[in-house]
Amino acid sequence: MSPPPPLGPDYVDRRVRQQIDGYYRPKARLNATRLKVFRGVEFALGVAGTALGALATYFSSQGTQQAFATTSSAWVAVITTVSAAVATHVIASRYEFLVMSYYGTASRLEDLVNNWKIKGDPHDLDRWSDFVKGCEDAISVENESWLAKWMEKEPAIK
Repeated sequence: MSPPPPLGPDYVDRRVRQQIDGYYRPKARLNATRLKVFRGVEFALGVAGTALGALATYFSSQGTQQAFATTSSAWVAVITTVSAAVATHVIASRYEFLVMSYYGTASRLEDLVNNWKIKGDPHDLDRWSDFVKGCEDAISVENESWLAKWMEKEPAIK
């Protein structure tokens, strides 16, 4: 197996820009969309449960529509349980963390590229090495933080 070719100016396009535009930003948008959808479902369920609970209380206090009041009271419990399950899924999926992490890494890489374009000199090997190391460190730190967060154990409920 031959060693990889030396890193050249195409490193920015083939590695860094690909990571920013092909991975981190799309993943951040995907997770932000998922988070928005689930938060919307949570909100809708909360409104539905509240409205149904208010109607059940009203009809129960009026002494009319007792069957509706009893049935809707049971559905309030169901809606509350489903809402809690959705909220638990959002927390377990770590959508908020992933959105922040992916956008943060994309921004760090963008800053490195922009600084390189302003101050960089492709013939200055030390600056080039620092630039490449900074980019790879940013990618590595994001991967490590994601893995550490994913492997966190939930606190035991006593």
